[in-house]
Amino acid sequence: MKKLCQLLLLSAVLFSASGHSAMLVTVTGAGTDSCGDWVLAEKAAGTPQFIYKTWVDGYLTGFNMSTIMEKDILREKGMAEIYVLISDYCKKNPVKSIMMATNHIAVNVLAK
Repeated sequence: MKKLCQLLLLSAVLFSASGHSAMLVTVTGAGTDSCGDWVLAEKAAGTPQFIYKTWVDGYLTGFNMSTIMEKDILREKGMAEIYVLISDYCKKNPVKSIMMATNHIAVNVLAK
């Protein structure tokens, strides 16, 4: 079941990275901004950074709720550590979306 949920979520990510309607879901909000935007907001601090982090909090909470029967992905790492992981990903992938970065961390780091 865990693998199926991850596969469905990954499919949704691949079809919906820019916020456009997809077969499974539509992604909206700050998560459709680029990783480059995340990095700039991180340097400036303030409202944009808060908005991005709040979006990540919501995304990961939803992801966690969809996989809770398998593993609580937010139990082992604090949000500050997760933001660092997203920042590292975004610095290496500035044209990808914040949602892609967040999903990458959720599937490849937190859910393992």
